[in-house]
Amino acid sequence: MTADLDYKIFTTASPKFLYSTPIKYVITSREEQHRKVTEEWLQQHNIQYQKLIMKPNGVPGGNQSHAEYKANTINSLNDIELYIESDPKQAKIMCKLIRIPIWCTDDQRLYHG
Repeated sequence: MTADLDYKIFTTASPKFLYSTPIKYVITSREEQHRKVTEEWLQQHNIQYQKLIMKPNGVPGGNQSHAEYKANTINSLNDIELYIESDPKQAKIMCKLIRIPIWCTDDQRLYHG
């Protein structure tokens, strides 16, 4: 993707699920270079969070890679009881790699290993 296309996608994406209470972590496979636009999007949609965790720049993409990055991040934190994921493909991969349930917003399923 080009930088212009990334920016358009990141600024016009519709929320899949709007949280009514503050979130401890937002864990995304968006690269760090997109932090500003991601923070603006979260603020625009009134999503309150304590920490935004983003993938380092230059890490390869794809469902497997994104899911493994998120799973490794979740496993490094010991205070998460439920993870919410929008992509069913990533949720299926992640549930085999983490010890907590995953609620998938796109298919309305709870995944667990």
